[in-house]
Amino acid sequence: MRRILLSTFLISFSLPTLANDDIRYAIERVQQFINVELPKLELHQQRVNGNHIPEIQELYQINPDGTVTDKALNITWMRCSLGQVWDGKTCAGNAKTYTWRQAQVEAKKSRFAGKADWRVPTIEELRSLVYCSSGQRGSKYCEGNYHPPTILPLIFLNTASSFYWSASPYAESSNFAWGVYFKYGGDGNYGRDYYGHMRLVRSGQ
Repeated sequence: MRRILLSTFLISFSLPTLANDDIRYAIERVQQFINVELPKLELHQQRVNGNHIPEIQELYQINPDGTVTDKALNITWMRCSLGQVWDGKTCAGNAKTYTWRQAQVEAKKSRFAGKADWRVPTIEELRSLVYCSSGQRGSKYCEGNYHPPTILPLIFLNTASSFYWSASPYAESSNFAWGVYFKYGGDGNYGRDYYGHMRLVRSGQ
C-alpha cells in the first residue's frame, strides 16, 4: 500500500520542466507525505481493518445465561473460562488451568446454564474464536498492532492471554494435543501434562 500511494503521489512531480523552486517544493511535499500524511492513512487503514467488532457480533447471539451462540457453526460457548463465575454481567474470578486429561474430565462433569452436554472444543472450533484487532491475521499468528487477548473482548469477557486446550489429539504423538494461544492468536501442540486454560462448548443452542 505504501509503495502504491507513494508512486501515485509522485506522478504529479515527474515532469522534467520543473523549475528549481518547483523541485524544492515537490521534495518538501514528498517529505511531508512520507512523514505526516502517509502514517495517518496507514493508521486509518489499521482502524478500518480492525474495526469489525459490530459485524462479527452479528454472527453471535448473546444469551442472558452466560453463554453465546455462534449462529454460523450452530454451537454455544460459555462466555467465561472454566474456573470463572458468571455473575450476570461479567466473568468474575480467575480462570483455572488443567492438564489435557483433566480438561476432558472437568468437561464431562460441567453443569452450566441448565445443560450437561458441555465438552472441550475441537481445534477447528477453538480457532474460530481468534480475533486479531489489527485486522491482520497471518498464516500462524495475528500480525500488526493487535491487542491481546486475541478474542472478541465484549463477548468473551476477561479471557486470559494464554494457552487454551482443544480436544484434538496431535496425530504424530499421543503425548501431545492441540490448543490455541490467545496471546498471539496462533495454535500449536503441547504436551498433555501442560497446564492450560479451557473454554467449553456444546452443539446447538
